[in-house]
Amino acid sequence: MEFIEWLFGSPTGVAILIFGGMFVFVIIAIIAEHKTHKMFYNHEPEDDEDFWEDDDDDWDDDDEDDE
Repeated sequence: MEFIEWLFGSPTGVAILIFGGMFVFVIIAIIAEHKTHKMFYNHEPEDDEDFWEDDDDDWDDDDEDDE
């Protein structure tokens, strides 16, 4: 019981709670980032030329028909 009073009642105990909580969240963030990095790895960047090479130029022809 004295430990809990010291932990929540003294400035040193409160500082230990705050920094201990921060440390726990940093560990959780590192683990989550590691797992996410395995799931979503970096792909090679696509060339802009390949992205815009589309033979379908009929997408804007609908505007002319409305007039």
